[in-house]
Amino acid sequence: MADMKHAIIKTSVLAILVLTTASCSTSMLERAGGGIQQIVTSPLQVSDNIREETPKAKFKPIGAVGGTVKGGLYMGKQIVSGILTVLTFFKTK
Repeated sequence: MADMKHAIIKTSVLAILVLTTASCSTSMLERAGGGIQQIVTSPLQVSDNIREETPKAKFKPIGAVGGTVKGGLYMGKQIVSGILTVLTFFKTK
């Protein structure tokens, strides 16, 4: 009797898993992937901003520091945005 209960529970869980996975649309997967991509590529913000700010400054080290700070802030913003996208991937438009 206990084996039958375990078999029914396992079959039910498997059925629910298959139904939810099948109903998951591609836009949800793309959204989750986009969030992960935002998180992974966020450190590029630092190097991009250093490259952008250094030539603008009269004194190059100050431009590099400014680019690092600006890039760090943009990187943090992109990480938070990516995390929110991953956490809310099931909310499609």
